[in-house]
Amino acid sequence: MSKQNVVKKVSSAVGDVTQEQAGAVFDAVFDTLAGLEEDQVCRIKDFGTFKVKRRKERSGTDLKTKKPIKIPSKLAMTFKLATAFKESINVKKKAPAKKKAAAKKKKK
Repeated sequence: MSKQNVVKKVSSAVGDVTQEQAGAVFDAVFDTLAGLEEDQVCRIKDFGTFKVKRRKERSGTDLKTKKPIKIPSKLAMTFKLATAFKESINVKKKAPAKKKAAAKKKKK
């Protein structure tokens, strides 16, 4: 799903918000997340947790020359899905899978 599709769905779900306003809110949320600094956390209830962590310097291999190289330390965004959201996704996906399995058994 593209950003444009999300903005359209949010705009129609809310009703009195234009697509431009919904797009502005969408951009503001992600700009705020992008502005997080090291060890800052953004928890969104029943959705998940965004956190900025520092990845340690590590060794790697240059794929062209096969020589060892050092990969520098850097900041990275992590995301952990909330349990409630994970369960709601799994419930929706498991139901159709059971029907397919039952249909395959009947054909045999």
